[in-house]
Amino acid sequence: MNKKAQGLPMDTIIIAILILVVLVVIVAYFLGGFGQVGERISSIFNPHSAYSLAEAKTLCSTKCEKLNAVDDPESLLRSRFCGTSMTVDRDGDGKADKKDGITIKYYCDSVPSTTSVLGQQNTATDSLRVKCPYTTCSG
Repeated sequence: MNKKAQGLPMDTIIIAILILVVLVVIVAYFLGGFGQVGERISSIFNPHSAYSLAEAKTLCSTKCEKLNAVDDPESLLRSRFCGTSMTVDRDGDGKADKKDGITIKYYCDSVPSTTSVLGQQNTATDSLRVKCPYTTCSG
């Protein structure tokens, strides 16, 4: 007896894959258009794309309190309080604040001077003006 295994021809598999890709594109289009696909993918990988103003200030206060708990406040924790930016949604529309189409990066206390020294174009920065008695951020 001569038994041969039967399988799908390669052409059938390729056509099935192409049909699947076309269906995914059609579903993406009807579920919100292609303009929002990037934002949706971004929100999957970055769930905190923008903090509310209250959340951002609480986060800054928490970072400040952590500075009080260490022996060397000039350490990495200081850079987390002074030098780490975040996006904030001040108006409550669910999107990060923008200025002239550019997302604003907010800092807890003052905007680090390195942001202006680097001469970065297409950046917008602002301060949340949360003061920390355990360190001074130079702006």
